Order: sequence, then C-alpha cells, then structure tokens
Amino acid sequence: MADSSTRQTGIDPAARSDGKSGFVVDPGPYEAIVVKHVEDTRSGQLLVYIPDWGGLQTDYENQICVNYASPFFGKTYGTDDQNLDPNSAYTSGQTYGMWMIPPDVGCKVLVTFVAGDKGRGYWFACCYDSTTHHMVPGIARSVSTDKSDTLVPGDLTQYLRSDSVLPVSETTTGGNSEAFNPDAIDNSKRWGHPYQTMVLVGQGLDRDPIRGAISSSSLRESPSNVYGISTPGRSATASKQFSATFADSADPDQAVAIRKGGHQFVMDDGDKDGNDQLIRLRTAGGHQLLMNDKEHVLYIASDTGNQWLEFGAKGDISMYGAGGFNLRSDGPINMHSESAILMNSAGSIAINAEMGVSITSLTTASMSGLVSASVSSDGFASLSAVGIASVTGGGALNLNALGDCSISGLVIRLNSPYTPKPPSPVLPNTGNSLPDVTFGGQQWQYTPGALRSICTKVPTHEPYIDPDTGTRPDHYAGKGSALTGIALSVGISAATKLFF
Repeated sequence: MADSSTRQTGIDPAARSDGKSGFVVDPGPYEAIVVKHVEDTRSGQLLVYIPDWGGLQTDYENQICVNYASPFFGKTYGTDDQNLDPNSAYTSGQTYGMWMIPPDVGCKVLVTFVAGDKGRGYWFACCYDSTTHHMVPGIARSVSTDKSDTLVPGDLTQYLRSDSVLPVSETTTGGNSEAFNPDAIDNSKRWGHPYQTMVLVGQGLDRDPIRGAISSSSLRESPSNVYGISTPGRSATASKQFSATFADSADPDQAVAIRKGGHQFVMDDGDKDGNDQLIRLRTAGGHQLLMNDKEHVLYIASDTGNQWLEFGAKGDISMYGAGGFNLRSDGPINMHSESAILMNSAGSIAINAEMGVSITSLTTASMSGLVSASVSSDGFASLSAVGIASVTGGGALNLNALGDCSISGLVIRLNSPYTPKPPSPVLPNTGNSLPDVTFGGQQWQYTPGALRSICTKVPTHEPYIDPDTGTRPDHYAGKGSALTGIALSVGISAATKLFF
C-alpha cells in the first residue's frame, strides 16, 4: 500500500508516459481522450490525455500510454512436460478471447492505474458522452416519424424513390445543451448514410423496412430494447483527415473523418408496437442473415441482391439466383408435392439418366412439341396401352424398319371405312402472367405481367413482389400495383466520388 504522502492527483511533469515513473498517482478511474494509437506493439495500446491532470492536450508530457484491458482473453503457452518438445506445432502456444478495435482519435475512454502505478495504466471502457449513438448497434433508419427529418444526399436523389427508407448517420450534438432532450432526439435531422444507402439501392431493398433499413437503434426508445455491436467500418476517404487539435502530437494518418459503416450484429426485442423483433447479422457490404419473429421471416441475401433465400410466413420457401443453381448429391434427390410440380424454361430442359427414365401418371401423360417430338432408342422402343393405342398423322404416316416390320392383331384392317380423327394441333402452354424485376439503365424496374411461365410463383431480383398478394413485405400493402421503378444497384459506382 503506497504512503498517502507520496500519492499525487495530478501529472508528474518529470515522468515519461512510456515507462514506470516510480511516482504513485491516484489509481482513478479517469476520463481520457484518445490522442494516438500505439501501433508498434499491436496490442491495443493508446496514447491518451487526461483532462483532470491538467496541462495542454497537445503537449507530449501531458499524454500517457495505457494498455488494453479486454473483457476476456486467455492463452496456453509452453509446457513443463519433459517428454514434449516445447517448440513443436502442438506446444508453440494458443490464444483466445475478445478483441475490440481501439476507438478513433478524439474518442473518450475510461482509464485506471493498477496500485496507482503510472506504468500500469489500462483503458477498459468507452464513454457515451452525447446522443450521437443512433447508428449503434445497427445503422438504422431515423427514429423520427417525420420523413422530412431524413436528409437525402443530393448525389443520391436520382437513385431513390419517394418511399425509399434510408439508413441514417448521426446528427451533430456536440456542445448542444439540448442534446439529451427527448424532443431533440426524436426530431433531429439526420443525413441518409451515403454508402449504406447505395448498398440497399443495389440490392433492391431501399424501400423495404423489414429486409433493408430497420429501426434497431439505441436511441429508438428509453430504456432501449436493442442489443448488439457494430464495427467502425473502413475509412471512406483515400487519405486520412488531418486534425488540427492534435497537430503537434498525434499522427494525422490516424484521424478518420468519414467511414463506410461497419458490420452489425443486432438483437432487438422490438419497438413499442412489437415491430422489428429480430436478430440480424449484416456485413458492411450488405450480406445478411435476418431472423424476424414479428414478420415470421428467415431471410438470407448476398451483398448484390443477386442471390437470396427466404422462409416465408406462409410456410413457403422462395429462392432466387441470377447466375443459376447448382445441385449435386451422392445419394438420392427427392422431390414431392401434394399439389403440383411445375417446371418452366425459356430455353431447353434436358433429362439424362444412365439407368433409365420413367414418367408415369395415374390419369394422363402427354408429350408434345410445337415443331417436332420424337421417341428413339438404340435398343428397343415400345408404344403400348391397356386400352387403345393410336398413332395418327395429320398428313402422311410412315412406319419403317431396317429389319423386319411386324403388324399383328386379332383383326387387321387395311383401307378400312374407319377414318381416324386427325390429331389436334399442338399448342404451347400460355402459362401465367407474373411480375418481373429487371435492370433498366438507372433503376431496377418492376413490371407486372412481364414474365410468362406455367409456374404460379417465380422469385425475382429484389424487390420481389408476391403475385398472390401483389405486395412484399406487408408494409407495401396497397402499393403493389403502383410500383413502377426501383433504385439501381450500379449507383454505388456513381456515388464513389463521395468517398474518394
């Protein structure tokens, strides 16, 4: 226990921040401001300034190096067993634990000093010192019910529709005495997040409040029903942003002004109306796994929107793949339906089996072709029926064989008065008129009735509209037939000037 007479509450001007001073201070904890990341050790160390110790923030003697105290970490290093090689692949050491990237320069953290020793300082927590945490843990849509509170970046307006739902960035509340006023939180104007908005546009989810911009923000209600974590995301600028605040002390390459938005893991118990009861894992680029209890939807999608899989509320499974599906099994592949199995192709359908192909029906089995239809075999081909078997031709009918040709029957009639009925013309199945979503230059275009298929439902690129209801999701009720255009995926490339 250090003698209280040697305990100091301020900084020791003669002490260096990168070693033990031998001078005891109050262990804290203290609020500290991040000045720089100590990169050489790669261990999460920070150079911080502690306002309670006084002095200028930019002066090196007023900054101190503190270590990272993780909530969980462990290691297995070395062995005392003389029968084991301490330098083998099995005994060289293993680590495990939790790692969180150190916060940006300028952020506030809590630090403490073990036994008051300035050489054993640790930062162990980050401080929420304003209401600028709307984007935690999900980059959510605005907490305001007034759509005018969402500001649309001018460069993105050409890619958005009037009912697009945008994920938003933070509002500036630093130094605002009203920042924690509930009215200020709910009514603050926030910019649509440029990069994340264009990710949703590219996926066709910018109008979808279930699969797109959800409400899961830590500012949505108090106390919050939202839990989770989000990463900072990559810098959105080609070069780092210099900060005059740390001009004489900090590495300007460490100060970041704009980020693209990070990965998000959200667990939400729902808002006051029970909406957004969900778990969502989403990458910064848009890959996502969504489990929504309120909508009874399990949804998996790629960052481009070109592939998605959904387990729907009605027990249906919908799947879309712009590049095709590939399926293989070393065992049997079974398909069974209690109603119908429908297959439609704009090209051809080929079925090949090394051991045989069998098509049976308890009622009627037919094969027809608008141009031609043929049945052939390198061995034996047979046409038979328990009742009447008939072969007719609207014009000529030819029977030929390279070997013997046999015709047998109880009675064989040639030039009989009986005239068989000419065959009915083979007509194509006109099928159903279904909606389709196609890329139309600058937008994903939704067109009712554009797709002809014998199938009753055909998934499309997002936004997929259920042909039974004309809507998807439920929030689109009453708008299905009015959908005329959806914002474009390649708009991301047009928006890159915002970041580079």
